[in-house]
Amino acid sequence: RLSLSSGTSAPQRATQADSSWSFAGLATGVPHGPPGDPLAPKCPPSYEDDYPDLRGVRVVAVVFIGRGSRLRILLPYLRRDLRCDRSGGIVDLVVFTLIRPDAKAMRLISLMRTLHSACVETRDYTEEAWGPTPADPSKHRIAALYSSLNETGTVYIKID
Repeated sequence: RLSLSSGTSAPQRATQADSSWSFAGLATGVPHGPPGDPLAPKCPPSYEDDYPDLRGVRVVAVVFIGRGSRLRILLPYLRRDLRCDRSGGIVDLVVFTLIRPDAKAMRLISLMRTLHSACVETRDYTEEAWGPTPADPSKHRIAALYSSLNETGTVYIKID
């Protein structure tokens, strides 16, 4: 966890007492850091565009999960854009698709599920759960994932 103390531009470790910070920016909101810092993005609290063209459209973000270090960077942006928790967001559901998740990714997903249970789903497509890749491509685990994403009136956004 990084924070900036006033009067300096060098990142410093946040303390446990710093209530504006939390693990990966999840518990108390999106952390604010220097411009261009992907670990502490400056996400505007409100949007000028209220997305009238997406009001009647369900938007699902399908996030392929591997390394927690990459997921940590993505989560503040996903949280900012959740429709179920904040006005102005456009994402109705985040589907975390487990491919080769590491322990850090699993901890972050667990935290997201705790904080946003109504709009977070996890699907296990690991080789451990599905076994070796079959010869028939239609039975492949990723083919099964894509086949399951077929709700009418839903826009799917793949993030990997």
